[in-house]
Amino acid sequence: MSNGAQVQTKPISDQQVMDRMMSIDNPIQGENVRKLAAAIYGEAAGVKDDKQRESYMILAGSSFVNRVGKKEWRNKDFDTLMDSTFSAVKFSNQPYKEAMSGKVPKSSKPRWDQAMRIANGLMSGGINPVAGQFYFTEDEINKMKGKKSFDFSIVKEVGTIGKYKIFSY
Repeated sequence: MSNGAQVQTKPISDQQVMDRMMSIDNPIQGENVRKLAAAIYGEAAGVKDDKQRESYMILAGSSFVNRVGKKEWRNKDFDTLMDSTFSAVKFSNQPYKEAMSGKVPKSSKPRWDQAMRIANGLMSGGINPVAGQFYFTEDEINKMKGKKSFDFSIVKEVGTIGKYKIFSY
């Protein structure tokens, strides 16, 4: 991402966020907020710049929040949905493992606190999620199109954050 990445997306209304979060089918409660924070923390592990990391963490968490209750993922349990959203979870990267075990290094504690704040904000409605369920770099898009591993004809681009294009159904 570039310095001071700007969020350029179609906004989701506060009411839409609250309706989604308060849904009876919403699996994001209690311990799952910590799991979401661990996934966000793991996804953003390589981002060094504070402003970029904040934007990226919100983008990563939003992609998950925006899947909750959607028909494409309605029958998925929390852990399966996490695995399909976050590569840090699917491949269990070191930062994700540290966060899940509660053994975040002291030097990384501010980033963990940031991930917890963002996960809590996304869940409580204090942070509006960025629109979209998917985000990819141009290189990732080209690879997926070449392998035909993602059907881009069923999604539309809804915005960008830094080097990431954001897509939604």
